Amino acid sequence: MTVRLTTFLFLAFFVAGKCRALDWELALVLENQIKLLHSNGELMESRTHSFNSLKALAYDNVREQFIVSDMDATNDTIYTVQLTKETDTTVPIIKELPGDVQGLAVDPIDDILYWTDAINHTINYVHLNGTFYESKPLFVFDDEEKRPHSIVVDICKRYIYWTNPSKKPTIERAKLDGTDRQVLVSTSIISPEGLAIDYKAQRLYWADSRIGSIAGRIESIGLDGEDRRVEVERNTMQPFGIAVDEEAIYWTDTNNKGLYKFLKDSDQHEALQKLLEFDKVPMGLVANNNIVKEMPDCTSLEKAIETHKRKNGNVDISNRMAEDGKEVDSCLNDGELIGHYCKCKRGFMGKQCETSICHNYCLTGNCYLSSIGKPVCRCDKEYDGDRCQRNKCDGYCLNGGECHTYSRSETICHCQTGFFGGRCEYNWELCQSYCSNQEVLSEVLEIQCRCDIHRNRTAAFLSADPQQEESILSKLNDPLFYLGALLSLSVLVILSLIVYIRTIYKRRPRIKKRIIVNKNVTPLTYRPQPTTEQCEITIENCCNMNVCETPCFEPREDRKKLLSSMAGDDLY
Repeated sequence: MTVRLTTFLFLAFFVAGKCRALDWELALVLENQIKLLHSNGELMESRTHSFNSLKALAYDNVREQFIVSDMDATNDTIYTVQLTKETDTTVPIIKELPGDVQGLAVDPIDDILYWTDAINHTINYVHLNGTFYESKPLFVFDDEEKRPHSIVVDICKRYIYWTNPSKKPTIERAKLDGTDRQVLVSTSIISPEGLAIDYKAQRLYWADSRIGSIAGRIESIGLDGEDRRVEVERNTMQPFGIAVDEEAIYWTDTNNKGLYKFLKDSDQHEALQKLLEFDKVPMGLVANNNIVKEMPDCTSLEKAIETHKRKNGNVDISNRMAEDGKEVDSCLNDGELIGHYCKCKRGFMGKQCETSICHNYCLTGNCYLSSIGKPVCRCDKEYDGDRCQRNKCDGYCLNGGECHTYSRSETICHCQTGFFGGRCEYNWELCQSYCSNQEVLSEVLEIQCRCDIHRNRTAAFLSADPQQEESILSKLNDPLFYLGALLSLSVLVILSLIVYIRTIYKRRPRIKKRIIVNKNVTPLTYRPQPTTEQCEITIENCCNMNVCETPCFEPREDRKKLLSSMAGDDLY
């Protein structure tokens, strides 16, 4: 019995570990990369492929593979991408699509892939359980303004949802056979982009980039079309891809080039987090939301996964197998007894499911389960780290500064006299010396101070290297620095005087001539004047006053001729 059990465990471990899927929680596409992340934004894997520009992203729970759309200069291609710890495999499904594929969704139960074609106004599908892929339209929109964008499939209740970011934007749904089509949202919506389903809360989330508006939005509504809510609204935000798990909402922002997280059950000032910032624009986003398998109306997904594994010869090692191989006759914490072994519910482990996964996991703070059943810590404000093992103030403040933590995102140092900066890393005496000698110091030292020249004091100092500070302080006492500063100042004054003198001598002289207009003479160009007075006019103003007999000329040479000609004429 022991020999057979050992052999079984060895073979099972070998087969499962040979091509083990990566344990990720979030995935996004960035140019030609697929990035796998933890829910806190920590990067697990980044795989680069020979893609041009990835855009849409979906995940197949049964085959444990990604579906991506790649856009080149003229056409789009849809690929399947299988990522494991050892390998990655890329296979094209549909090539040279004329449309702009913005949305992808997989129905893993019936092995069907859906995508949107905004140019041809269609939602299309193809069966994945074969080697020959033939696409067919599920919906053909007669209205030319209907341009389907993002789509998502409700695996459990067998509905498909999509967005129409057109002149009359909507969010709609229909059954997977194309019947029972309904409009869920048609008001107060501008540019709906990504879609995601929260299976536990039974809500549909969407990202409204609201192009042309100041603030972007994340909104949600019940899967039945009731109870609409605005979850997040921020200025300059343009969300594109969106994903949801039990604790938070995630989205990619094409304007700020970042990945954001919004905690559902937290204080508003702490709820929004910027997890990552990129050089390129992040696009599609999905969550590894395995909780869907535990939904009471979604048992068909679990059956589909087990059927697929049997067909492909995969062995599933579950925690119902006791470590010592001994049989049990009862299970704790609602574990399921299968034969003489326990299949534990999510969050428990052990021979009889007697141990919580969160037991003694977090050193401080609270522990909860992620979307894939892993323990995750929410630390107290003074701690951080995967298990809240590190005090934020340990080694944070320098030069004897006193550390205080006011919130999870705010740690402040109170510096001792003579030091300043976020971590008390800047030497006040050194920066004051710099501000009084910055002309010469800026040429020979790689430091930067922001100085208030009117009060001769320092506003900030941007160097925290103690060795460099010591070197600079020693050089400040060198008389050559002051001599160099004096010479530099003298050269600057001489150059300024030269420029000023040249400017004065090049100034054009002001030509001014008086013209007396007699009261009894009518000029060719007449401007009414009082009968008892003469008017005195300068040559520079005569054109504007419309009293010159001779037309005004430009450029300068014509004006000179005019003045010389008028100098010889008699005044009238």
